[in-house]
Amino acid sequence: MARILIGVTIAGILASAFLTACADDLPTDFSDRAGPAIPISKLPSNVITPDGQLTLFADFNDHRRGGIVLYLVNRTPYWIGFAAQDGDLFIKLEVLSGNGLWERAQDHYYSWCGNSYDQYPSLRPSEFFRFLGIYPKSGAPSMLRYRAYVDHVFIASAGPPVPDRFRGHQTGKIPIELISNVGLGRVYRGAVEKAKSDKMGIQHANFRALRDASLRGRVDAITQLERYPSEETAILLTSLLGHDNESVRQAALRTLARTGLKCPMAETQYQKLLHDGDVGIRAAAIMQLVDRPPSPDVVREMAGLLEQSDSNLRIAAIVVLAHEGKDYLEARRLIRNHTDDPDERIQRLQKIYSEKIYSCPDSDRGTSIN
Repeated sequence: MARILIGVTIAGILASAFLTACADDLPTDFSDRAGPAIPISKLPSNVITPDGQLTLFADFNDHRRGGIVLYLVNRTPYWIGFAAQDGDLFIKLEVLSGNGLWERAQDHYYSWCGNSYDQYPSLRPSEFFRFLGIYPKSGAPSMLRYRAYVDHVFIASAGPPVPDRFRGHQTGKIPIELISNVGLGRVYRGAVEKAKSDKMGIQHANFRALRDASLRGRVDAITQLERYPSEETAILLTSLLGHDNESVRQAALRTLARTGLKCPMAETQYQKLLHDGDVGIRAAAIMQLVDRPPSPDVVREMAGLLEQSDSNLRIAAIVVLAHEGKDYLEARRLIRNHTDDPDERIQRLQKIYSEKIYSCPDSDRGTSIN
């Protein structure tokens, strides 16, 4: 799909000094989560939302229950769906720091349950959400704003009418940077430091912060190093392969394999591991091929590994062939025909993957390898 831009408004430097009363029937039982979409005819007149844009507006004069009122307004022609966690749109408080940079001043805890991310709150054209943004009562006087910590929204056709549930009807996604207007408030510096070390902070951290956290053994930081495919990253990941913690070593290996697709030095290091003299290291490296695009060369190499005497290499080959089998018929045939392996673990894997393949109606479809 062609890249379509939604205009994003930073609506002024300060919110309006005058609060215009909402329509009498505007819901008042809102919280910090996205609730029902509201028709734009009920939008207060002081909320600045240019036509044709998706706007996040913070009303710094409307204080409710320890927060201020935020508006997310859709004046685009698209039906827009938002990634969310139990209705939380990942819109967080930011503070302007002394070095002139904006920093998150609100921590976030991700849910362990996949159901928390199942719903996509959505806005049709000319609808808005209204919810609370955190607004500390004490701390150092500061310039504040709110930012959506997502880099895209989903879109669906606004017509003809479709069911209310957005998920399943999306037709694409649009990159965004959604930031509110700026206002005055207070914030504790400790809130900024706490936000830097949570999982959201790691996901958005710069290389220096990721490097330091990785050296302290944070697995989530190691996996994020892939965002910085450089020689320095390759050297760091290679050094972490010798860490005394198994989880750290595994994370470094996985990230090295993925980074190798973008960084020649990382790829050189990964290729060495694929042919390492230590069978355990080699098998672990082979397993990481499941995170790479399928390739006929990989299928051929795995076919040879099925004949190796070491069972760890044969296990790795079976697992990788199951991944390659999504695209290549030969990978499926190799698994089906590998029926006489002496290792019971491989027998079980072969049975599981074969039954999965045989039960698939399109099991004979795919690309053949010459």
